[in-house]
Amino acid sequence: MLNKADIVEAARSAGIGASDGLPAEIKLESKADIVIANGCELEPLVFSSRHVLLHNAAEIINGLELAMQATQAARGIVAYVKRIPEIDAAVQAAACGHAGIEIFHAPPFYPIEDDFTIACAATGRVVPNSATLAAIGVCVLDVETLYNLSRAAGGNPANERTVSITGEVAQPAVLRLPLGTTVGEAIERCGGAKNDDFRVLLGGPISGRIADDLSQPISRCTAAIVVLPANHVQIQRRMRPLSVMLLHARTACTACEECTRYCTRYLSGQDIEPHQIMRVISYSLDSLNKSITSAVNCHECGVCDIVCRMGLSPRVICREIKAHLRAMGWSTPASDIDGQLRTGFMKNRVPLEELAERLGVQKYVQAIDPQQILNAGVAPLRTVDGVMIHPLQTGEEAPAQERRKEE
Repeated sequence: MLNKADIVEAARSAGIGASDGLPAEIKLESKADIVIANGCELEPLVFSSRHVLLHNAAEIINGLELAMQATQAARGIVAYVKRIPEIDAAVQAAACGHAGIEIFHAPPFYPIEDDFTIACAATGRVVPNSATLAAIGVCVLDVETLYNLSRAAGGNPANERTVSITGEVAQPAVLRLPLGTTVGEAIERCGGAKNDDFRVLLGGPISGRIADDLSQPISRCTAAIVVLPANHVQIQRRMRPLSVMLLHARTACTACEECTRYCTRYLSGQDIEPHQIMRVISYSLDSLNKSITSAVNCHECGVCDIVCRMGLSPRVICREIKAHLRAMGWSTPASDIDGQLRTGFMKNRVPLEELAERLGVQKYVQAIDPQQILNAGVAPLRTVDGVMIHPLQTGEEAPAQERRKEE
């Protein structure tokens, strides 16, 4: 049996990183009462965590037990939204007989996958203001990280990433690709883009950022590649210069407080009110007004952007403020304010059926059969130009890159 040092070293040697970009060994070195395997995933057009839950439940449970052993946690929780019966059956079967491990069916709202939010929902514990999950004895690791931890502990390299490739592609799919595969190659594996004038989001239509270079490699944080027309609203919003965003915010914000009422971190007890941030950005950021510095509590989930009636982006403003504060050398002061859920934590949510419509991606969502896309890739890995990929389906048409070579 591996001890704590062995588990941490396995994670370090394999270079395993959590979905938030933090090296896994940092979380494993801390002490916790509860470890949560975060398999929640409700952003439209992203299926990666569900794919891993369906096909690698046993490895996830093994990785969860290793994380519990490293952090000395007595409880392990596998958290996911119960929407696909096959996933629930796979996880239930894998967890059966494992002491201390339980299943939590998370409420279906975005962004339940936020670490603070799933910790509150699954354990009832609330993170104190400006603190971390360690303050409440909870460690949250996404299921991809736990899958990689299981493989690393067994001596196998953790050099792949499960990636959802959707949107304007010929054959949307979930592929497990070697790290280093370029964004362009990943798109080609799905038959290429259907639209000649397209742009790419790394991440889902809510959280994703524009990939300026298709030759850049996927990383451990690349859960999704979403291809959209260049004139799509989600691309155009991200193309706006910061100066235009600031001017728009200063002139168009009505202080309606919708962004705050739906802010996940505000509802889970953190000291942040996005509408107040939008009101004070007309002043110098160097003043370190409390509203300005509260931007460090923004998780950039993007709910504020979705609900803003004026088309503003409090998330981007918060991102820029955080970068400005880091450049100033400002650090978050310690707080003795206990975390307390605010009214509306479970009810101030955008209905899932409205998410895709508000984002303008409903036609891509409707074109995908979740069962089909999750079941794709069950067959053994095959190699194309030295890159291992899963077939999209039995008897699939060869990817565009192979067809061109044959021609």
